[in-house]
Amino acid sequence: MRLVALIRSLRDRVARRGSPESETSSPHGVFPLKSFAPSDLATLQQAEAAQWQRLLDWDLSPATSTLADLIDRGRIDGRVLLEAGRPRGYCLFSAEGTKGVIGSFFLDPAERAQIRTLLHAAVEAILAKGEVKRVEAELPLEDQHLLTDVLGAVGFVGYPRLYMRRALGSPDAHVSGAGAGDHQIRAWRAEDLGPSAELLKDAYSGHLEQYLHLQYATSHGCRSFVEQLLKYTGCGTFDPHISLSAVHTPTGRMSAFLIGSRISQGCAHLPQVAVHPDHWGGGLGTRIVRHFVELCAARGYGRVTLNVTEVNLRAVALYRRLGFAEALRFNAYLLDRGSPAR
Repeated sequence: MRLVALIRSLRDRVARRGSPESETSSPHGVFPLKSFAPSDLATLQQAEAAQWQRLLDWDLSPATSTLADLIDRGRIDGRVLLEAGRPRGYCLFSAEGTKGVIGSFFLDPAERAQIRTLLHAAVEAILAKGEVKRVEAELPLEDQHLLTDVLGAVGFVGYPRLYMRRALGSPDAHVSGAGAGDHQIRAWRAEDLGPSAELLKDAYSGHLEQYLHLQYATSHGCRSFVEQLLKYTGCGTFDPHISLSAVHTPTGRMSAFLIGSRISQGCAHLPQVAVHPDHWGGGLGTRIVRHFVELCAARGYGRVTLNVTEVNLRAVALYRRLGFAEALRFNAYLLDRGSPAR
């Protein structure tokens, strides 16, 4: 009922402002997201959801259902491509302080020729906001060459990522065996939030990921990121039954952690795993990911997915050893006006 009320409120606001067609003599062009009610974009969202399900085994409906609330609270902005009086594509983004993030991009395949028009309008709108110097985007789409051409023309650099998938069979009998040498692997707990954030910062110190995602550079940013994984659906719905921590038994300190989520019926996702640098090279990463896979099978998941930066050769090799295979290669894009590209 609350969603219905929000949609009605947005429609009333659009009616008072006038629709895009009433503000211009042409039914073509790119218009601000705020000019549309969520229901105006429903057909596009359904098409985007079908694409994500096909490519990534990902059910977008939990994230899509929050769109009206985010628009109403001014937490998300965007640009919408209108052709022949109908929305045919959108680019959703947010901007705060010096950083902008492109969170979603979808274009009707019949309008591929308009990709430059829509993306350029979105990027210009982001850069026009305050002191934005940096724009991040991860767009797991098939037409990566088009995205690279268009975004590269305005200064973005693409960093390849691999979306990997593994099918699961019957759960292994030793799933409850949580010992790992000097490390005890157990269920992730709420009180692990603070130690997880500190471990994440140490694990990514000097790493390409820290350059691509500035939140990894500070304890506050890492804590905020982990909290987002727990509370929101951008990386799937947090599943505490498949999320883990490893404790170094001689010191009692956290040595690794892993957050697991559900992205669709029967499919789990691994949005974050990190091992403290003091424990690299000892096989702890292999053990905690293997334990996660076993838990997923025990919970009835049929598939597991993850994504990883391609140049992180050690992680890619680990996942391949554990049976993950590349399902999609896409780019993390970054426009950074403050420091040189890596």
